[in-house]
Amino acid sequence: MRLPVLKTSALLLVTVAWGQACMDEPTPPASSSGNTSTGSTSGGTTTSGTTGTTSSSATGVTSGTTGSGATTTSATVGSGGSGGGSDPATTTSTGVAGAGGADPTTTTTTGAGGTAPSTMGNPNDPQAPLPYQVDSIHIASGYMGDGATPGAIAEDPTMSCMTSRPTGAVGKCHKFTYTPVVGGLSWAGVYWQSPVNNWGMQPGKRVAPGATKVTFYAAGAKGGEIVTFIVGESTTSLYTDGVSASNQITLTTTMTKYSLDITGQMYDGVIGGFGWTAAAPPGGAADAGATPVTFTVDSIQWEM
Repeated sequence: MRLPVLKTSALLLVTVAWGQACMDEPTPPASSSGNTSTGSTSGGTTTSGTTGTTSSSATGVTSGTTGSGATTTSATVGSGGSGGGSDPATTTSTGVAGAGGADPTTTTTTGAGGTAPSTMGNPNDPQAPLPYQVDSIHIASGYMGDGATPGAIAEDPTMSCMTSRPTGAVGKCHKFTYTPVVGGLSWAGVYWQSPVNNWGMQPGKRVAPGATKVTFYAAGAKGGEIVTFIVGESTTSLYTDGVSASNQITLTTTMTKYSLDITGQMYDGVIGGFGWTAAAPPGGAADAGATPVTFTVDSIQWEM
């Protein structure tokens, strides 16, 4: 009876040994194809700098902002921003170029310089001789601030200013009334422009060189009116003025001669031959019954 048990034990040992052998045998890895990496066919993207702004003062130029370099390892660089335009008093000068952004593997590049709006007039336009009476060609058409709202600035159509013109008056006289607009901008003004309504899209009237001042007479209706008189219209359009001056005056009721100093300033085509601005009286912009500002200006001319 013990022989069958031995046979069964032997069979069990063979089975266990065979199973252990199967477990100990290394399993071959499954075959799979690798992922193929494709190289970039384009270089690093360049980032351009921003354009410099045009300088409006009589001092140099504004440089363009530096461009940022490419972030890849390819040999590319960021391009520089365009330089700012030169001072409007010059003609065709270009601004300083912005520096290019550096790539880790190369040097930098620079951007192109900017150009300023032209101060030149039309070469076929004959120069107006000095003294130049502004009202002979320039028109009081450039209404600004609250003046862009119809009725905010009114010019006396009866020409009542003719009765109080100064001795030796030239050109025309103008009597303006500025009524502040409720909820408006709290200021208004007018430019004498050439051509009419010219905000820099056309060259201005050519005036002979050598003028050192712009003279005029002015008086307030009640006295105490504060008005800033100006010459030169600065724009960022195709054309601008190379001349600029202002004078804030507290007017009296007596017609008094004043001037704007433009000594040494360069000009050719003049867009804004004269102008004025006035602030709304305190509380004027919020008060429908605000006291208007009324004054007269006369005999505007450019002189040597």
